[in-house]
Amino acid sequence: MEIEKDNVIKLMGRLDSTNVSEIEEQLEEILDEKESLVIDLNELETLDISGIFMLFSFKHRAHKEYKTIEYLLNSSKVITGNIFGINMPSIV
Repeated sequence: MEIEKDNVIKLMGRLDSTNVSEIEEQLEEILDEKESLVIDLNELETLDISGIFMLFSFKHRAHKEYKTIEYLLNSSKVITGNIFGINMPSIV
């Protein structure tokens, strides 16, 4: 994870069951100090269903606290093969 600007966080590498709890904890600590975050997913190499669920629930929790989360994803290559056949709400 890399903090690019004040409210932009770049996730890199993997977001899957091996590290999803750690990443979520780090994001929550950052959000405690911010009103909004932009999370760039473009450098992720792997994103599995646990990572997708965490991103969805993280945005939902932030919304309940009147905070804003936006996700940047310019290419769907990172999620190809992970969500086909699953009807997921939009996280972008």
